Amino acid sequence: MLSEKCIMCCFDFKPGTLVEGKCGPCVVKYPGVTSMKEWREKQNPEAKETEKKINKRVEEIVTRTLTEMGLLVDCPCGKAFYRKSPAQRYCGLPECDGKEKEKETA
Repeated sequence: MLSEKCIMCCFDFKPGTLVEGKCGPCVVKYPGVTSMKEWREKQNPEAKETEKKINKRVEEIVTRTLTEMGLLVDCPCGKAFYRKSPAQRYCGLPECDGKEKEKETA
């Protein structure tokens, strides 16, 4: 048996009953959108802002915890890096001039 799927609720309907790919209840409930993803984006813009704040806070907590544990170390050039060995003092990036800064201060 042939059937068409509603783009919003994903239920199957008889052919010819959908309007612009949406069933009757979805046409009324979700006017002006063509997909569920678009509806979610329009639905709650504050949720995205809250999610950004939460992600930023989690990143701060993880960075602080890794620094306290000694896994994440600050390079004299100002960047943080993960030590590959206990004796490593510089991030090792080509643009890192940590060795030069240390010699200038000495």
